Amino acid sequence: MTAVQISQLASFRGIGPDCPMDLQVAGNSSYDLQKIISLSREVLKKSGSSLSEGEKLNIQEQLMIALLETGNVETAFDTYNDIAAKFPAQKSLRTTRLFGMYQEATGDHDAAFKTYKSALDRDETYLPIIRRVVGLMIGRGQRPQAIEQLVKYLDSFMQDAEGWLQISSLYLAENMYAQASFALEELILLRPGNHLYHLRYADVLGTMGNNVLALKHYCRAVELSTDNVRGLYGMRITISKLIAAVKVPGKSRGSDAAEGAPSLETLLDLYKLTEERLQDVYGSSGAKATIFSILKAWFRSSPIVK
Repeated sequence: MTAVQISQLASFRGIGPDCPMDLQVAGNSSYDLQKIISLSREVLKKSGSSLSEGEKLNIQEQLMIALLETGNVETAFDTYNDIAAKFPAQKSLRTTRLFGMYQEATGDHDAAFKTYKSALDRDETYLPIIRRVVGLMIGRGQRPQAIEQLVKYLDSFMQDAEGWLQISSLYLAENMYAQASFALEELILLRPGNHLYHLRYADVLGTMGNNVLALKHYCRAVELSTDNVRGLYGMRITISKLIAAVKVPGKSRGSDAAEGAPSLETLLDLYKLTEERLQDVYGSSGAKATIFSILKAWFRSSPIVK
């Protein structure tokens, strides 16, 4: 039974708060804190002496974080002391991070910030602590400083998809759309199969007025997730803008607004396709008649002649 419990705890580590953002975005709801606490305690009690140092540390760390997240701060600190006895914070960045998390849980954010900064003086590329520092900066309203911290990190670790996702969100919060666009481009290069990233990139491109490229990424998002309503609506709105740009009298097909756009015939075909797909999606989901009537009214109100 213990082997099964250890395996369960390992699977929880793959979907916890420090897991890659791809999995968090997917909305996995299996992260059960109380179960983690009970399983960890049982394994440590029954088999703690037979576990390897690494496995025992993983479980103790998991237990401490779960206790902090459930508000059991003092009990979490007892677990921290068990960890620090074997791996002192002065020698272990991992233990230092746990102490900083304890300080955060007690509300002493200034002390936690100092703990993290001293750790980064020892290793400025240690991502788990960089995440904590960025989180504290955001909590203090220091988004520019958080961006600066992530830029330094990504200069050295350009393959970190999570870092690009986080910095893109910070850029958007600061209305820095060109920088957010660049960050999302890097993210898509690393994770081309994630439709959510294509959607976010398309939204940013549309905001910047690059409707041709926005349409391509909305189409790609729908290709990856065929029933994605947000992608279909994005396609429809973007196509409307492109058709309007193409039809503007006195403007050539090579105008800035429509340069590189599909032909008018193709745009109209895509526009009709979005209407059909949206009706199919709402129909298969058992949507109420009221939703259908609103949807059809919206379709009828379109100024575009099909």
